[in-house]
Amino acid sequence: MVNKVEVLGRLGADPDVKTLDNGTTLARISVGTNKNWTDKNGVKQEETSWHNITMFGKLAENAQRILQKGSLVFVEGELKYRTVERDGVKTRYTDINARDFRILTDGKRNENYQAASQAAPQAAPQAAPQAAPQAAPQAAPQSVNAGTDDDLPF
Repeated sequence: MVNKVEVLGRLGADPDVKTLDNGTTLARISVGTNKNWTDKNGVKQEETSWHNITMFGKLAENAQRILQKGSLVFVEGELKYRTVERDGVKTRYTDINARDFRILTDGKRNENYQAASQAAPQAAPQAAPQAAPQAAPQAAPQSVNAGTDDDLPF
């Protein structure tokens, strides 16, 4: 069974970061993706979908240092569902728990990325996922994996 989600889009706001009672860092980001099409009348249409993404630990700390509103980012993770009840009304939420993210540059290298890339050790850059070059042809991926050498499969 596979529960895998990949999202390529822009941050709608700076990461919302806090420390949980157990000391774990939690970061929440909202990534917008666009869908463009031409309707039956020949009018160009655009729709933006917003995706709620959560990150924990080192990944959240990296997000806090590197990401900012408007950053182009590729996120890989898994879907998580949760239900919240307030005043007798149940609301169901769909989130993406991130396993990894890559900040992509679109010709504008931001200062936060440069400072964080010098301060934080990173895994070797990986080839961009197949969807990334199509959505952002000039994008250059940089992996910001929170894993350690112990996580490597060899």
